[in-house]
Amino acid sequence: LGHCYDYDPDTKTFLFYAKGKTFRYDPAARTWTDLKPKGDPAAAESELGGVLLWSSMCYDREHKQFVLFGGGNVQTGGAIDDADTGRGAPGPCVYSPRENKWTVLELKKQPPQRANSQLVYDPVAKKIVLFGGDQLHQQLADTWTFDLTKREWQQVKTERCPTPRAGHALLWLPKAKKILRGFGFKEEEFN
Repeated sequence: LGHCYDYDPDTKTFLFYAKGKTFRYDPAARTWTDLKPKGDPAAAESELGGVLLWSSMCYDREHKQFVLFGGGNVQTGGAIDDADTGRGAPGPCVYSPRENKWTVLELKKQPPQRANSQLVYDPVAKKIVLFGGDQLHQQLADTWTFDLTKREWQQVKTERCPTPRAGHALLWLPKAKKILRGFGFKEEEFN
């Protein structure tokens, strides 16, 4: 299903988004709860004719909200962005645990659609970081940051950049105050 989950340190629970449903897992109580939120991204998915998969989600600690981005559509053969219709995955979508509500943000500028990418929250910059992903015909090696306060994506150009990849991990290292990128799959491994 992709990386459609993250930990909420405020409630000490995990939030999962899968096949149009939003669940909370409480590890202390060992319980699952179907949250049935308002404004679920499933409504946007129905316009695409299928189910959104291979998205990425992370928790923004500053705003106490989850951000969901990217993914592909099962009904259209996993297409990330349909050139004929201009439709791709909705996004970004923001989930507010306090309001139990999803909101699809309509932004003028955002990263190209992709699947199997990764989001991670940088608490120093107070921004979400996106790297890489898969567009079916190619893998990406671009880096973007998302500022939830300004509701703005910004592409980040770096002097050195990892090779294009998908299915990788991004982790925040609190002591080093840096983001670690896991290996994932490089494009040449699929050829």
